[in-house]
Formats: sequence, C-alpha cells, structure tokens
Amino acid sequence: MPAPRIPERQPIGDSFTGVIVKADSHYLLADSGLDNTETTHTGTFIVRYGVVFLGKPHLSIVPALMALDYGEFLTGESAWDFLLNKSNLYPRADILGFRNDGQDDQVYVKQLDLLYPFDILVYANESTTKPLCKVDAIISTKPETTLSERLRNHVNIFPTILDWQKALP
Repeated sequence: MPAPRIPERQPIGDSFTGVIVKADSHYLLADSGLDNTETTHTGTFIVRYGVVFLGKPHLSIVPALMALDYGEFLTGESAWDFLLNKSNLYPRADILGFRNDGQDDQVYVKQLDLLYPFDILVYANESTTKPLCKVDAIISTKPETTLSERLRNHVNIFPTILDWQKALP
C-alpha cells in the first residue's frame, strides 16, 4: 500500500481590514486610526493564531499541517479543530508550521501549551510566514459585524483605546 500523499500546508487565518497601531510598546488592531498612537500599517491583513510552546511562552507555532500517529494528515480548519478538541489523544502527533519569528518548525503536540492564550499574529497576506506583529487587543466599535467568531473568542476587544488602557495592569 503506497504512503499517503502529504497535502500542502494550509494554516487557518481570519481576514481583518483596518490599521495596526502602536501604543507605547503594545500593538493593537483597530477599525481606524487612533489618537495618540502610531499607525504602522493600513489595509487588509491575515490574523493567525500561534500556539505557545510548553514552558517557552515567548515562542509559538502557527499550525499549518498535522501528521497523526497513524499516518493521516490534517490541514486548515480540520487540523485546528483536531488540535483544540482531540489532540490529547495523540500527544506524539506532529505539527508543522511557522513560529512567531517566521522560522519553519515541526513539533509534537505534547510540546505545546494548549491552555495558554494563543499569540494573535498579524500577517501582510496569505503567503507571508513572518508576522508584522503580535497584537495585544482589538479596538472596535462593532466587533460582532467586523470580526470572525474565532477572532472574537481569542483576543481582547475594547470599544475605545481608553477602555483598553484602563484594563492594563
């Protein structure tokens, strides 16, 4: 029986149109420019989710392909769903993707901390592997209509920059 064909990598990502702003040392996504911030990029971006390495919260990987113990391959939404909901059954499953520094990497599921908040990484387009930045929050007055459900579930959203600043430790 021939080995299964390895599919192309397909990381999940959600589209966001707006601006990336820098406030102090934090990057934020916003619907439009904000007072007292530096706008670093404007346009339509791809937001991806970096799963943090166990014991190394400064490193994360954006899953693009999963190779399960029994030879099955998963990409895209099916890989993401499997990682979040069933990966504890296959701790030796391989995850191939790009780290938050843009480097290609391959790790076992058991090397990742799925309970740690995901890195919210913003990319210039679908094909880039190095993020423009890691964002700490989104400033949006209408998140229910402008943001995907996944993005709303995994990032802090504030209606104004003042509300975000009040929430800072």
